[in-house]
Amino acid sequence: RGAGIVAVDVEGTLLQGGFMSPGRPGSRQAVDSLAKRIPLVYLQTGETNLRAVRAWLAQNEYADAPLLPWDGGNLFDDLAKKGLKIRAVVGGPAVIESAFRHKPQAFSFEPMKGATRLKSWNELEGSLK
Repeated sequence: RGAGIVAVDVEGTLLQGGFMSPGRPGSRQAVDSLAKRIPLVYLQTGETNLRAVRAWLAQNEYADAPLLPWDGGNLFDDLAKKGLKIRAVVGGPAVIESAFRHKPQAFSFEPMKGATRLKSWNELEGSLK
């Protein structure tokens, strides 16, 4: 309760080039660093099932953290009801828009009003100190 968490949209931010790739350059190291300092949850937002996303995260050695279905943004309301503060969201436009009412810091690799545009994962590490 009261913990500020960072939600990371797996399909919208980590994946680049599909499930056969190791992920967006620098993402594993940045996520590992964040997970050591801030509670982290991964979001499953696409059509891929949870088991496949979980297997990809493990295969590519991403930090261990819960993987939860985004469910069109209902997840953020559920987390808030449990007393968790959504500190930051890293994701695509739909994910970020669904979290706005919880007033998190928002980061995206796509241009979006109300979100900090990231060119690399290293920029995120500096923004969430």
